[in-house]
Amino acid sequence: MANILTQEHKLQLSKKYHYRMGIVICWMLILHVITALILLIPSYIMSGSVEKTLKGRLESSSVSSAGKEIERVTKMSHQTEEQIAYLEKEFSGRSMMSINAILDERTTKGISVSSVQVDRLTGDVTLSGRAETRSDLISYVDSLKTGDIFSNIELPISNLADNKDIDFKLDFNVKEYVPAVIKEETSTSTES
Repeated sequence: MANILTQEHKLQLSKKYHYRMGIVICWMLILHVITALILLIPSYIMSGSVEKTLKGRLESSSVSSAGKEIERVTKMSHQTEEQIAYLEKEFSGRSMMSINAILDERTTKGISVSSVQVDRLTGDVTLSGRAETRSDLISYVDSLKTGDIFSNIELPISNLADNKDIDFKLDFNVKEYVPAVIKEETSTSTES
């Protein structure tokens, strides 16, 4: 075969060939990208619907769990209110702190109290201690009898047998009593 083309023409043809091949390759890449995008559209649509479904499930589960939590807290608050109502009914005005404070106020120099037991349901009090003299014990019992706080104060005669260092045990009841602090608050609130 004879070489009819000149070197210059061959070079031009080679450039045009490479140029056209580049264009074909670019078109093939563009065609692949377009085809890939077209094929990805259903995947995007499906992933969007799955995302919406999962968000809905998450919201409903959080709402249902929040609802359950609210229901549980509400039930607990009702139970607590019932228990408070019961306690208010049972302990209407009797306060262990106020009983101890009153007993402390009325304890004189010759008396030492070793134990105080209060039955909160019945208001029965058992007080044990030691008195230096019989007169100290009698004056202590008299101080407990004054006022409208305690009732049925019983001092066994056996406690009066000795003159000095008398171990004693008193049994008495607490009347319905509202502490002085609450009485003061009530009187100031009614004055307003």
